[in-house]
Amino acid sequence: MSILNTNPFQDPRAADSLNGKAYVRCFSPFLVAHLPEVFAQGNVILRGTIGCGKSMILRLFDPKVKIAYFEEGVEFPVPKSQQMFIATGVNLSKSGVLDIVQRMPSGATNEDVQRLTAIFVDYLNYWLVNDLLDSCEQMIRKRECFEDVIDTARVDDFVAAVVKEDCWFGYLSECTTLKAVRERIDKRLNHLRSWANWNIDSLDKEVEQSKSAIGEPVACSVVCMKRSGLLASDSVAFVRIDQVEELLHKDPPQYQLTEEFRRHIYRALGRRDGRVSYRIGTRNYDSEILSMPGGRKLEESRDYVIRDFDAVLRRGENPKDWLFKGFADDVFSRRLSAALPDGLPPYSSKRSLCRQFFGASPSPQVLVGHIIVKQDTTVEALINVTDLSASWKNYIRAVYDRRTGLSRSLPSDSSSRIDPLNAALACAWAKQNGGHLGQPPRHETERPPKLEDKAPWTVWWQKERVSLAILQLAASHKQKLIWWGTEDVLALSSNNITLFLSICRETWELWLRDLRSETSLPGFGEVPLTVQRVAIENISKRWHQNLSKQPGRPGGDVRIRFLDRVFADLRIRLRNDEAMRYPGANGFSVLLDEVAQFPELKRLLDECVAWGDLECVEHTSKNPADKIRGRRFKYYANSILVPHYQIYQAHTKEPRYVRPEELLKHALSAKALPGAGESRRRTPEQPELNLD
Repeated sequence: MSILNTNPFQDPRAADSLNGKAYVRCFSPFLVAHLPEVFAQGNVILRGTIGCGKSMILRLFDPKVKIAYFEEGVEFPVPKSQQMFIATGVNLSKSGVLDIVQRMPSGATNEDVQRLTAIFVDYLNYWLVNDLLDSCEQMIRKRECFEDVIDTARVDDFVAAVVKEDCWFGYLSECTTLKAVRERIDKRLNHLRSWANWNIDSLDKEVEQSKSAIGEPVACSVVCMKRSGLLASDSVAFVRIDQVEELLHKDPPQYQLTEEFRRHIYRALGRRDGRVSYRIGTRNYDSEILSMPGGRKLEESRDYVIRDFDAVLRRGENPKDWLFKGFADDVFSRRLSAALPDGLPPYSSKRSLCRQFFGASPSPQVLVGHIIVKQDTTVEALINVTDLSASWKNYIRAVYDRRTGLSRSLPSDSSSRIDPLNAALACAWAKQNGGHLGQPPRHETERPPKLEDKAPWTVWWQKERVSLAILQLAASHKQKLIWWGTEDVLALSSNNITLFLSICRETWELWLRDLRSETSLPGFGEVPLTVQRVAIENISKRWHQNLSKQPGRPGGDVRIRFLDRVFADLRIRLRNDEAMRYPGANGFSVLLDEVAQFPELKRLLDECVAWGDLECVEHTSKNPADKIRGRRFKYYANSILVPHYQIYQAHTKEPRYVRPEELLKHALSAKALPGAGESRRRTPEQPELNLD
């Protein structure tokens, strides 16, 4: 079978932006079974970095999606027992609801903030009711798809009941049909939209005097639907509010207003209203922001549950439990199937289409062979043996020339005459002191192993240091680190399906470009590593550029300047660590209580995590004293940035433990904090800094 002349991954967007037949063919239901809370009653906060799949899952609440599955004759991916629902929703970044912030006057008073917040709440309420009624009409038009949920004969009964509810303050009292209700709501939304965009000077008195309370109109509408029999009594009503993080991205003084907006949204959750169940989509900000007006913070497991997509998809100790691998395999197959008119190429369950396309990633020895191709390179050009004793120098040269037992680890078909990797590891072994603090290194106290002996180190010691050894060899040889193969592609995708699709798109495009000079296209198969390595480098560079253009507080350009300095410093330290004592130093770790003393720095780190610039995981400290000092978090660059920063992706051993003063120094150098470059006044609770 010939490959396509077009790119199946040309549109790298996840299925949340596709419609109808395209959505059905491309959407992967892989994660649905692993997120049972999403379609159950109760409030759920779905959080994760951009492109991880939150909005994709939330699209399943849209009745148009279920209708598309019905028309395509494909089973709807939500479990049958959880399909008794109706839903409404709003995307805060696309709906225009947040345009109200434009009406905030300069020098706004508290009364101004409260009035604009009330208008925002009303705008949001009517938007949600309008979308709920739209969903209801979709279900009525396609009743055969929703026959257990909706009763079309009860529409008039619903209208008669809902217009009498107190939540409207008389605004719908004259409506007698569903069409009239929809027109009345549309009129109000258009009026609010026009006012928010300065097309009119003031709101109608009727609107000003009938502003609604958060969540009440949609909840009352659901009650009336069930009471009238329009909606099945055992059905669940879901309210989706996506991209709530948009409320955190405004600069002062507008941030004061959007902070109130956010608090009122969480007031709806805090009521624990059994009439509706909320689904909040947001990025990975601390749960401490989940507070209501008046200051009460929402309580996890009581007011809501959290489903963290990054945590669900993250690789754990057992690689068999890594959900992202199966997710990526399924998405790859579906995109390919959607683009191939004759069906998928043959493949076995042991070798997925994704693996058939990207192939296997290289072993460390094979990778070194592609980085150091000159066989006449001397050991001294790659490894610093200057300070070693004569016997250790001779031993390392023997390892390098493949005259020792260490060469058994090389591939049997290897034609290389040299073994730089084992020589680098042997040099590091000689420069270490065996973990005895204050003792001299081995090359001063021990003789080297005999040439016929196996490696003196353990498998785990080597596994923890092999990536660092390759980095140092590449740097000494003035070459770049390179990546290719399925394992590398999955690792660099950072558990982000949009990023994975971007790598697939770039790889396929470069592959086709190379093949266009061929007289006939080959069958589907493994892409050459030269194509893959260029594609990965391109995506890494592009992702770095895109992250710098993202908004936030501070913005992406500021965050990337900070990270550029942090990871440039870490790379220098990795290169200079000839004894390979700290192979985990491609990331850093800080105590939460220490960094919290510098709110601006903590805000910077939180924004980096929320936008996916950094990956953050809580971990157990190797320092016993930290059990008293509080929680510790480790940070790594988003995996796709690793090729750009020329460090390695593997997270082995402990990261580099740093004090916040060191990070603050990088932030000030990058001008990533307010007032950077100017004299900064220390608040009484902050410790004195030594930035020398």
